[in-house]
Amino acid sequence: MLRALVLAALLSAPAAAAVVNGRLTGGRALEGYVVWIDGGEALPALDSATVRHTVNQINKDFSPKTSAIRAGDAVEFDNLDSVFHNVFSLDKRNPFDVGLYKGKKRFGEDRKTPAADSAAPVETYATPGKYSIYCNIHPDMYGLIFVFSHGYYAQADKDGLFALPVPASGVVTVKVDGPKLKEPAAFKLDLDHPPATLEIPVKTPRVSLTPAHTKKDGRAYPEETDANPY
Repeated sequence: MLRALVLAALLSAPAAAAVVNGRLTGGRALEGYVVWIDGGEALPALDSATVRHTVNQINKDFSPKTSAIRAGDAVEFDNLDSVFHNVFSLDKRNPFDVGLYKGKKRFGEDRKTPAADSAAPVETYATPGKYSIYCNIHPDMYGLIFVFSHGYYAQADKDGLFALPVPASGVVTVKVDGPKLKEPAAFKLDLDHPPATLEIPVKTPRVSLTPAHTKKDGRAYPEETDANPY
């Protein structure tokens, strides 16, 4: 009886994934690009625990520019600059606005009145998808957050290297996306005959593709001038 219970528990436990090592090639600035198995939610479940991630605002940019998280994870936004920043998203699946921050201090819209609550803003993402984030002050600040309902994803390092969790066998579709791609690139992977290193060519332009967007209230950003340097 005890053996049967142990066997049942093992069979119902989340699977431990194998890993395919890979490298993105042919592109520029591929650090943080996201690699995942399309349809991973239909594969054996992987162990997971909720995690708090950090996206910094530094040098008038988001760092990292791209984050990959599990549904239910939270993202903390820290302003490490000495200027005002904001983070907002108008995505209907997870709209938010963290208000105005300068360093560790939170202010009202007049940029003068300190807010009572200056804790670092945190957002929890419950719905899988690709989310864009912006700053209401600096129009060139653009970040991406990929939210997955499964654990079959990875992010490339500065050399384009990644370690992708995969199921034991079968043919799967691997996708790649990041801030310089107009749409994800897709590649087939035969897990019964995996390569020693999965080489994925990714062509990216020299410039970032920051989507055209408005401020959080729908108005256009003011033009940058000496009198208004953002």
